[in-house]
Amino acid sequence: MAMAALSAAGQVSSKTAELGWLELPTFSEDPEHFFVSHCTDEYWGKQRNYSLFWDQNRQIPIWVAYPLNERLIGKGKRYGAWQYDKFMAMKKQPNLKRTYQEVSVDGYIRGHLCPSNDRMRPGMNEQTFYFTNMAPQGPYLNGGFWVWLEEHVQQLALMAGEA
Repeated sequence: MAMAALSAAGQVSSKTAELGWLELPTFSEDPEHFFVSHCTDEYWGKQRNYSLFWDQNRQIPIWVAYPLNERLIGKGKRYGAWQYDKFMAMKKQPNLKRTYQEVSVDGYIRGHLCPSNDRMRPGMNEQTFYFTNMAPQGPYLNGGFWVWLEEHVQQLALMAGEA
């Protein structure tokens, strides 16, 4: 209902309205930008993990969006191995295996956009370690304010029931 009202008011793109996912911002694909959505098969059925809007020229997501609820937040083992996104051609992705290590020469580290801690089911957590779900971050941002923001959003989602 909410998506239909937003769509009728011109507040969402046709792709967002087609999918019906409220977490998606308005967007339109063109030759340099495209939409990718990651899903996994869980015991309760197909679960959307996160979606992203990719900039091919800069090889970085413009945004990452994901549903968040108590089934997705939890404790578990982090996959931990950064890798190419299996749903996108390797040539469209940066090779970040050797850059952005714990503290690289340029001072940046790899930071999750869809937090690993919000995706503790095995297949879902593995997808959070795709290069397409990474942005270079300074260590103080990644280990400080960014962690606080992730935890704050988790608490809001738990209080609301679903975000």
